[in-house]
Amino acid sequence: MKSKNKKDLIEEVVFFKKNILSKKISVREMLKELSYMQFKIRPLHGDISRVNFANPQFVSSLWSLGKLEEFAFSKIKSLKSDEVEIFFKLMDEIRIGLEAKMGEAPIIKPFFKNSRKARFEIEIIKDMVKKIH
Repeated sequence: MKSKNKKDLIEEVVFFKKNILSKKISVREMLKELSYMQFKIRPLHGDISRVNFANPQFVSSLWSLGKLEEFAFSKIKSLKSDEVEIFFKLMDEIRIGLEAKMGEAPIIKPFFKNSRKARFEIEIIKDMVKKIH
């Protein structure tokens, strides 16, 4: 019975990857949804005025991370104790891949690419709204 539950969980994650993450919507729609996801981008180092945050690859990666988080939060309360570890391993694998894609996104505006001042570091955080019942 336990292996069936784990198999079902893996199938749900595969279904999510195939039907949500792989079937992208337009960048315009992603940007609209991202505004509802409440991500905040904060510069840590460098001049971010040289950065194109509307780059489709960057937007797609950030949107996918937001969708991954929504999926994880929707599933977490229904997991059995023996499923939690496997679920988080699967989520981490997907997250690491999405973060790598985001890091590869060419978001420096073309006329600044060769500039030494093109180096920057940002932090992407998400405002979490606490619901009090």
